[in-house]
Amino acid sequence: MTKRVVITGLGAVTPIGSGKAEFWQALLDGKSGAAAVTRFDTTEYVRHRGCEVKDFDFAPYAKPGNRPIGKGSQLAIVAAEQAIADANLKLDSIDPYRMGVSVGTTAGEIQILEDANVVRHRDGANAIDPHIFRQHPVNNIPSNVGIHLGLKGPNMIIPTACAAGGSS
Repeated sequence: MTKRVVITGLGAVTPIGSGKAEFWQALLDGKSGAAAVTRFDTTEYVRHRGCEVKDFDFAPYAKPGNRPIGKGSQLAIVAAEQAIADANLKLDSIDPYRMGVSVGTTAGEIQILEDANVVRHRDGANAIDPHIFRQHPVNNIPSNVGIHLGLKGPNMIIPTACAAGGSS
């Protein structure tokens, strides 16, 4: 028997739109996600534009008692929830051991390192809380998605940057 993987739903949280319909329409309209960077002060940099996900709020998706998670995990969780809704899947009717998570990415929770670097420059290396580094590893993203959704099947990360989208 040949095993198959079927993609039945799509989710997207991007600089040009969130959700399948909004994202697709933005693509058709040729919308650009590039704009002035707002997440940090770019005064000392040559470039001041980037592609940020605007107006993103994870609060409606957070579960009571969750430990803090990085922005990459938050974005992945919301996109996964969108894909599950798009596929009309009812997770409570599926064996959680038969459903897993696979994520392709460039890096882990990179903002954790960026935040630590700001503290290091401002207050010195000893001022950095060493526990924040547990939030950084790249495998945290699919792990956090699986934990959030209660999925207990295979969990993997494809950390090959732009090539991750072509890996299976």
